Amino acid sequence: MARALLSLALAGCAATGPAELTEPIINGTSDAGKDPAVVLVRIFNAARAEIATCSGVLIAPRVVLSAAHCADGTLGDRSYAVLFADSYDPATRTTTGLLGQRGVDDKWVNPMFDENDLNAGFDMALLHIDGDAPGGVAPLPIDRTRAVAVGTPVRMVGFGLTSATSMASLRIKLTAGSRVTVVAPRLFQVDGHTSAPCNGDSGGPAFVTVDGKELVAGVVSFGDQKCDVTAGYTFVAKLVADIDAFVERDEPDAFGQCGADGLCGFGCTTLDPDCPCAADGSCTTDCSDADLDPDCPTGCNADGHCTRAACPAHDPDCLDLPVGAACRVHDDCASDLCIDSTCAGPCDAGGACPAGLTCSKERACVHPGGGCAVGGGGGGWAPLVLLLLGLHRRRHHVRHRRQRP
Repeated sequence: MARALLSLALAGCAATGPAELTEPIINGTSDAGKDPAVVLVRIFNAARAEIATCSGVLIAPRVVLSAAHCADGTLGDRSYAVLFADSYDPATRTTTGLLGQRGVDDKWVNPMFDENDLNAGFDMALLHIDGDAPGGVAPLPIDRTRAVAVGTPVRMVGFGLTSATSMASLRIKLTAGSRVTVVAPRLFQVDGHTSAPCNGDSGGPAFVTVDGKELVAGVVSFGDQKCDVTAGYTFVAKLVADIDAFVERDEPDAFGQCGADGLCGFGCTTLDPDCPCAADGSCTTDCSDADLDPDCPTGCNADGHCTRAACPAHDPDCLDLPVGAACRVHDDCASDLCIDSTCAGPCDAGGACPAGLTCSKERACVHPGGGCAVGGGGGGWAPLVLLLLGLHRRRHHVRHRRQRP
């Protein structure tokens, strides 16, 4: 959200310190003493002058996830430092709740990132810190599932001001809740009318809860001018291959640690008990919600649509009624065939059928004289049409403003 709102940041702190590239959480509350893995990233030019700040989150022992526009070099940035603290004032260089600061010795910026097309959803960077995180600061697991959908609750954390018009230089770690309003292939947006990031939190995380555990689902990319309509987050789950590749290269000790260690392992090909819903090549009942497991087909839950093939457990929308039972649609029947409001099935080898039914020329058990009136092709058809209509929404117009400090 840094450059999308940079003109506002400069207006608020041009006389007091470097430009703000983090987004503040509007309507948020203090996160002091909490979420120590959410960090502030200090950004320096070639002369080692601090020119901006961003937010980020520790996702491996020495890897911080942030936004590409915080680290792509177009601001003249040449080096970075990661601050583990509750607040930071760039005007006075003072902190509260300071646990420690680390340098950055390597970085990865998504090569697909285009500051003129933030809606593409590639606004992601990874920073490798030059030492272990302060004691007691554990990395947070990322979302490797389909955990984000329209209406999903999210919790946002980041360093920033408390309003888009604030003139303060102090960056305070705040948190607030909102809901997802739009899901695109590599980007999701949250409802800014409730609360949203604003001039101050770029690169900060949005958390979702899966199986009682919070996961890093997105990083702040952009928002509207007043921080009260919407904000865009880069979809972490769609870029896990890039994250895994960086961790394997720069943090090999963290790669492939897939046992019960409290973290969702990187590059796991078998079930990690810390993240049973992750993509591990197997659709099983280990994940409490099959629709969150990318290895499973969608629609295995009670959603008005029957999915039989490859679900880890029986879909409650599939009634599995026997041949001869009354039915409304094909999904009601174990045979997936509802004819003349009766579950049909194949005739036996001798052409016999259950009492009251006869074997048709198609070798299906039907009511005598029936066989033409076929039940609906699944109870999910009408709801699906409504869903598609509901998803057809006006494209948000996001102004992209950029100004160098």
